[in-house]
Amino acid sequence: MLIKQGTKNGCERPGLLRRLLENRLRRAMIVAVVSLCLSQVLVASGWLRQLENLSIDWRMRLCRKNRPLPQEMVLILIDEASLDAMNRIGGRWPWDRQVHANVIDFLNLAGARAIVFDVLFTEEQGDPGQSGASRSDSILAEATSQAKVIHAAQLAGEKKAGSLSGYPLPPDFAARFGLSLKGSRLQLRQKSEAYLPYDRLWRAATGVGVVSVDPDPDGVIRKMPLLVAYGGTILPGLALATALAGQDRVGLECSSGRLILKSGQRLFRIPVDLRGRIRVNPYGRYEAYSYSGVYLSLQQMMDGKLNNLPVEPSVFKDKIVFIGASAAGVEDLKTTALGPDTPGVLLHASVLANILENDFINEAPWQVMTLLAALMAGVAVCCVVYSESLWLQVSLPLLAATGLWWVALKLTASGLLVGLMGPSCALLLAHGGALATERFMERIEKSRIRNYLGQYVSPVVLDKIITCHDGDYLGAEVGAEEKLSIMFTDLRGFTTISQSMPVDRVVNLLNRYLSLMTEKVFEYHGTLDKFIGDALVAFWGAPLPEQDHPVKAVSCALAMLKALAHFNEFKRLPSEPILKMGIGINTDRVILGNIGSERKLDYTIVGDGVNLASRLEGLTKTYRVPIVVSHATYRLVRSRIVCRPLDVVKVKGRKGKTRIYHPLGAADEIDRQMLQVAALSREGLDLFLECRFEQALGVYQRLERLLPGDQVARIFVERCRNRLSGGHQSVPIKKDTGDSLRRI
Repeated sequence: MLIKQGTKNGCERPGLLRRLLENRLRRAMIVAVVSLCLSQVLVASGWLRQLENLSIDWRMRLCRKNRPLPQEMVLILIDEASLDAMNRIGGRWPWDRQVHANVIDFLNLAGARAIVFDVLFTEEQGDPGQSGASRSDSILAEATSQAKVIHAAQLAGEKKAGSLSGYPLPPDFAARFGLSLKGSRLQLRQKSEAYLPYDRLWRAATGVGVVSVDPDPDGVIRKMPLLVAYGGTILPGLALATALAGQDRVGLECSSGRLILKSGQRLFRIPVDLRGRIRVNPYGRYEAYSYSGVYLSLQQMMDGKLNNLPVEPSVFKDKIVFIGASAAGVEDLKTTALGPDTPGVLLHASVLANILENDFINEAPWQVMTLLAALMAGVAVCCVVYSESLWLQVSLPLLAATGLWWVALKLTASGLLVGLMGPSCALLLAHGGALATERFMERIEKSRIRNYLGQYVSPVVLDKIITCHDGDYLGAEVGAEEKLSIMFTDLRGFTTISQSMPVDRVVNLLNRYLSLMTEKVFEYHGTLDKFIGDALVAFWGAPLPEQDHPVKAVSCALAMLKALAHFNEFKRLPSEPILKMGIGINTDRVILGNIGSERKLDYTIVGDGVNLASRLEGLTKTYRVPIVVSHATYRLVRSRIVCRPLDVVKVKGRKGKTRIYHPLGAADEIDRQMLQVAALSREGLDLFLECRFEQALGVYQRLERLLPGDQVARIFVERCRNRLSGGHQSVPIKKDTGDSLRRI
């Protein structure tokens, strides 16, 4: 029976979408481009920003958790121990400023290169004395003037368009600490509130830096402002102020996303965003001392006790010392990529280390990210469109995604930050789109074949209709319940075959294959029900009653396999693919009749037994056997056809369970090896169902040696080993049931 070529009346003209998708290369390109565009829209809209930030934090923790802060920097932390110890010495926090002055003197005598305070001294403390300042304020200012000290200022509040700042900066302050930036296209945030060190302190300081932080919407600090604007003045962040402190001639300009700092003989190119922020490349390990330990060392030295000091002054020689808080009560713990309890002072120290060590984390440009997303989309589409195996279609994109994340992790460790969400999203969209498109095209191909072949009926049925003059025979409501043997066959890999060959050759190949299978059905007195794409449905026992229809159905299946082997051996063209098929057979009572409308009738069968036959055909893929028959069919053919038991399965929609079998050949033709295979299969399954897993394992291992590569033996060897290793609890099982049943 041949497939009719498409004609004006017999074949609808393909729609635009189908014409676009019929070509494999064109289909792959369309899916890849659409997926790429959608992923870029999601990235640009910010929908993936939170996921991207989480991926960055994950990479930072892996790459930087154990990275030490440079040895030239050391931290003095106002921790919980310091608050407790200083309560007895300097009183409750905030301490008298003479305490800090003494620490400055101690560090200055120890030879510290610079002292950086992440502590605000914005208001005068105590009773005012000379010049309106308290004695403690004067002592702190005096100590600051004797050393290289950088103090902290805070700018807060977002200045709205047209509004004025709270108050102008002192002219001397702006002239001394304000920066002149050349070639700037930065869009610095304008602050409306300024909290500066008190007047005498900033005049005595070597530098003043802003300690304001700029967390992301999720509260995590990933970037720190290097430059902050207030009024018409640009002020440096605390880290940048430390880098600039004591430099007479400093050049500062911004070009191509880089803040270029010329300091003496050194040139720094600091990557910043449009808001003048640097992405912090954090350090998970750092050298830190308790503030109380330093202060106690100072007191012992003042008392003349120079031995066994809590903190030796030599540890601060030629070091940049950052002083800040880590105690929860001081409220200066920040959430960063490395964790939720990072001392704020460590952020400023990390930024300074990034600048001095040229240890920046650079973000890959958007062009690179777009190219990477296009590559991932292309890989995903090619894996689906050009791969024949579903396992490869899933595993290769997963492998590509794993490789992408691994490369991104390595690049982060080397200082290049590559966005992951855009490429990952492109890969997922492309993979899902390609799978959906392939299933859509497969359905189109199947539908096309059904349209071509659905009009054909078995000649036996045609003869029955022609010879029957009873008008009621053609009525759609007429039917009967008959016990029949139903066969379902399916051609393996039809979608791949149809895509890899020209259309005319696909049609020709399928016509020859179906014609051959149809001949075998008719040879064994079967009735051809229908073609469903490349599948064939036939039944035995009607319309002409036959007593041995199960034997004829199974014999026809064995003959089909032999005919297909001959068909493959004598191919018309060497380039034609090797065809493989699966066959499912069940014997049951089903409804038989002319079903349809008065205009269109199909002489067909319906019922639960038909569904079981279809599901048995699907199990041929699982057990890698060409034929699977039900227990009902086996009972009627076992005296004439040798079968091996495969498994016990539970069918969806049915209460009971059934054994399934693989016919090996006619009893008078089969060889001794196949008889042994059948015997071992029967013995092994019985032992397994009786929970005698060790004996069953031995039987199936013998079967593996007898029949290398046998899927059934492999499956049960694995099951037995799982039971023996305690993977499942062993309980008594009736012989005709199974404890690990496949649902079909």
